[in-house]
Amino acid sequence: MAVTHAKRSGLIRFSVMMLLCVLILSGCGLLDESKKYGALPEPPVSFTQQEYDNPDNPEDGYMAVEYNGRLYVPFGTLRGIITPKDVKECIGYVYREEFPDDTNSHLYTLVDDPEVNFLMDYYVNSIMEQPDFYRAIDTRSREIDIPSYIESLDYDVWK
Repeated sequence: MAVTHAKRSGLIRFSVMMLLCVLILSGCGLLDESKKYGALPEPPVSFTQQEYDNPDNPEDGYMAVEYNGRLYVPFGTLRGIITPKDVKECIGYVYREEFPDDTNSHLYTLVDDPEVNFLMDYYVNSIMEQPDFYRAIDTRSREIDIPSYIESLDYDVWK
């Protein structure tokens, strides 16, 4: 039984479409999420979490990180989208005692924040992870520019 040109052409098209679908669906696995916003510096720098108590309410505690002599505490989450062009550089990773071998919580500075009032915390190699943002505690009670892609979570320390 001979295969007609039309059937062969249809088979080729079907095969190409299936291959494209497979590539698209597996594309997420082909991306190295650890480099999405920039790779860890060499050698990797670790930032150990420390506790910070709200001075207005000592029972309102936060995990904080220190960078360049400034203490950063949780502030908000992503509003909309952030692109790699919005991210200046990866400065290191957050070290957590409970997971000492985990270097996937990367910290980044932001292009729209020249005074480095915010740090972005992005957990790489995780499904559906979105960044969180820390704010420098020395900006408390001050009006500062907040990049449009950061949404405050209204933590008590920032009220």
